[in-house]
Amino acid sequence: MSDTPPEILQEIFQKLVGRTDDLYSLLFVNRHWCANVIVTLWRNPFYQAKYQRKVIDTYLLCLPKKSLRRLGLEHIIRDQNPLFNYPAYLKSFSIKDIFFAVEDWHVSAYSRIWQKSDNVQSTLDLWVHEYQIVTEICNLISNGSTALESFSIDTLDLEIAEIISGYDLELWKGIEKRHHITFESISFNKIIYPRESDTENLTIIQDIIMSLLNNSKNLLKKIRKFECGGSLLLEAPNLLEIISNVATNIETFIVSAPNEDEHLEPVEEDIIQFIQVQNRLRKLEFREWCFETCDVAESLSMRHATLRELEFHECTFFRNDTLKGLQLCTGLESLKFIDVAGVTSNVLDTISNTIFPNLKHLTFSQHYTCIDEDEEYPSVQLADIIENNSKSLQSLCLAQIQFKWYTEVLPMLARCKNLRKLQLQIEEYEEFLVFYDVLKACQNLRSLELLGECLPREQQWPLRDGNNKVFVEMARYVPSNLEYLLISLSFVYSPTELATFLEYLKHIPRRIILEVEEKFAPWYLQTMIKCADNVGRKVVDSRIEESPRSAKLERVSVKLDNRN
Repeated sequence: MSDTPPEILQEIFQKLVGRTDDLYSLLFVNRHWCANVIVTLWRNPFYQAKYQRKVIDTYLLCLPKKSLRRLGLEHIIRDQNPLFNYPAYLKSFSIKDIFFAVEDWHVSAYSRIWQKSDNVQSTLDLWVHEYQIVTEICNLISNGSTALESFSIDTLDLEIAEIISGYDLELWKGIEKRHHITFESISFNKIIYPRESDTENLTIIQDIIMSLLNNSKNLLKKIRKFECGGSLLLEAPNLLEIISNVATNIETFIVSAPNEDEHLEPVEEDIIQFIQVQNRLRKLEFREWCFETCDVAESLSMRHATLRELEFHECTFFRNDTLKGLQLCTGLESLKFIDVAGVTSNVLDTISNTIFPNLKHLTFSQHYTCIDEDEEYPSVQLADIIENNSKSLQSLCLAQIQFKWYTEVLPMLARCKNLRKLQLQIEEYEEFLVFYDVLKACQNLRSLELLGECLPREQQWPLRDGNNKVFVEMARYVPSNLEYLLISLSFVYSPTELATFLEYLKHIPRRIILEVEEKFAPWYLQTMIKCADNVGRKVVDSRIEESPRSAKLERVSVKLDNRN
């Protein structure tokens, strides 16, 4: 095993990303494996929160002695050389991850830092010390990293009001109580207010980022993914210019809107210019953006030759011609509108007749269907998009869509013969009758998720009273190749009806997930396990956990062995 080439080992270990405990156990196989597991573990060491303190400990161990003295940490960091050059392996840099990890580490290390120090001051500027640690770690990464591919400086979650919050103050009060120490005063002024300078007016976070950018231009040449957002876009107007001067081969660009809605024109112009100079832009993602006066989305046509994925998350559309630039992007493979607002018939009309020959993934979920009451729902336009691209579509998600849309949209799903994954909000009796035809036509489905609005039990639609067969009847049309089934519907079905549903299935999917009320969860779990046993299927894993969709629901999950 020690003769296995490093490239092959790292490719194998990459399959275990997210299973940190398993990777950690492989460190002790032999030195050759250890060296290659380290490469995988430290590509994105902030992936799991429970290891963040150890990550900061290790990075501090890599700092030169003069930096440790400057931080006042020379008495708590072991005086030994690290076994590996850990910063060199980092592939994904996120200023947000580093700040939160240092904050967590700082709280846990308080007694080690200050109780062993000869210089405990009555006025303790805790936040400035965190800032200094973050600065040193960023400098360490900028000087030592050789493999950086992803670079995130989205400060939306790092705005100053968020950092100096009531929660954080309570956190430090807990430190006082735990270590029997009373702070006479804690100074936050240097964090709350911008630093006074003749040439710049940046907060400490922005100062760190701009310093990092100016000292890491060679490093930025290699990045393939870039994420930015928050007030940094307003406070540092030359940010995107600095990056675009050295990084012109970015493949994924994610941009979040600043918290302020005013004076965005310069930011929009910077984004357009940034998009223009990227030669390999494949994925573009807008988050919480308001398309009212900007021409950002129209600039998509400039990158139509390379653009393959486009996503809008929690964006609001005010302009009817926002998507006009998409008409030339015929190479799109994925188009997603997630929790958007204001996508009216006029907005979608600009692309409703465009054929995207390679479009495989389409997502549309809209909380607020229009801005004005006189605007029309884009049911016809959405149906046209699905019909025009039905041959290529393999994954389709439709959620938060009002019932009247389905008279136009739902029947078009039956034309998507190559669908592999379908996520659908379905609630009304009449919708199920049309949905049967969809299931009969889409026999290649591997994954099916049926969603409904999370309603209290007394408001749910009872399947009894004449409609009790609609859920069970659906089982007759579920494709035999289905491997994953999730049901979270806004109607009541009993465990007995669930058992009948599973009995009628041609084959029970390998993974079944139900979202039900907490007090009934064990009942449904027992029913699924019993039904699997009746057909000779072994239960590999079963669990009950909180639903990510609603705190009122529990997620009952069963995983079965492969079919005979």
